[in-house]
Amino acid sequence: MSKMIKCKACSKEIASNAKSCPNCGAKNKKPFYKRGWFIVVVVFVLLYAIGTSGSGGNDDTAKGNDDGANKTASVDKPEEPKKEKYEIVGDITSETDSMATYIKGVIKNNSGNDISYAQVTFTLYDKDGNQLGTAMDNINDLKKDGTWKFKAMGMNTDGEIASYELSEITGF
Repeated sequence: MSKMIKCKACSKEIASNAKSCPNCGAKNKKPFYKRGWFIVVVVFVLLYAIGTSGSGGNDDTAKGNDDGANKTASVDKPEEPKKEKYEIVGDITSETDSMATYIKGVIKNNSGNDISYAQVTFTLYDKDGNQLGTAMDNINDLKKDGTWKFKAMGMNTDGEIASYELSEITGF
């Protein structure tokens, strides 16, 4: 015997396994979370999450004969740190006048190619940490391994700029 439920359309009692209401004809649909396909998807997602959560361990392994005679450990040579395409060389300084704030420094092109256009962008903040705007500078024809002495300008909002942060250096 099937359980009785109320029809969502007319509120009359119908069998829970009825495909439609005998009174009004409305379809009796299961909620999506009770359907078979939804349960299968949830199981696959959980299995994937469990399978990938344990894969971040140490991959160094001991290699040797099955009899244990050779116990030499294989240690991977650490990779060289990847050099950024564009690198700030030296210190970054700033100066402010009544009209603008200027952020100055030197950028080196480590991309391995001549760059036809490069841009540096800084985010500007007030003393409370609120973002006020950006300071930017750009250059054309930056040579491979060349350096660029930039001077990014940000409009000063009544002297409110208290700090800045490098947002990005881009080029193509």
